[in-house]
Amino acid sequence: MKKRILGTVIVGVSMMMLSGCNSDNPETIVENYIKAWNSASLEEVEQYVDAKTKEQIDDRLNGCISNSSSSIVYDTLKKYKAEVKKAWKSHNPFYAFKSIPKALKKQEAEIKKIVSDTSLEHNDKTLQLGLLLLSQAEVYKKVKSTMSPVAYKMFAFTFMNKVRAESGDMMGTVDRYEKSDYFKSLILKEMKSKGSEAIEEVEKKCYAYVFKPESIKKINIIETKVLSADRKDVKVELLYNDSRSQKKHIDVEKIADQWCVTTLL
Repeated sequence: MKKRILGTVIVGVSMMMLSGCNSDNPETIVENYIKAWNSASLEEVEQYVDAKTKEQIDDRLNGCISNSSSSIVYDTLKKYKAEVKKAWKSHNPFYAFKSIPKALKKQEAEIKKIVSDTSLEHNDKTLQLGLLLLSQAEVYKKVKSTMSPVAYKMFAFTFMNKVRAESGDMMGTVDRYEKSDYFKSLILKEMKSKGSEAIEEVEKKCYAYVFKPESIKKINIIETKVLSADRKDVKVELLYNDSRSQKKHIDVEKIADQWCVTTLL
């Protein structure tokens, strides 16, 4: 199963180029879509849907994973927070602050580039600026080698906020961001990238929750209604192994000369 990353960036054009939305036969697209959905294969499902439907599926999965992982992430966050506090107490921050004016001048072009980068959200800019300034302070080069990667990012983020404020309690700053969704997302990404078994178990449950795979024995196409030149409604009957049957309407739409499903199953 491909690892899911909280906050997936949806790139519609790229998705369309790589998708399976290219058949002249909407009924075939619908049948393949149902088979992929029934096998809970996200990668296959996304081959047959438009960008908006893909985003809806991603939102459902990411929302489930984020909510279900909250206790795991929160425990990890507390561990990282302890690292940040220990590092802050162990090294006099004013050594770094003395080098800040020089760092600002020395890295002026890079700072402007980060600030003007429209693809970065405010929190991401704060993190990047913090990492940049800390890289100029000798005392914190040693700190970095003693901290886990995510804890160091938390350190850089809170450090940058303290630089902006020029005063204030670092401990209070760390506590204030303890429940931040931003840090939760950073930690979730880190845990997922390292193949955390706990997160992978959550993923499996969320895939089952979103797709609700069942044993479909046969898919019958009942009829296809033309709604417009670029839109059709395909009515299907699903026959299950336990003798149940279910009728569904699946909308397909022609986008850039390709038929794509626009309905969640």
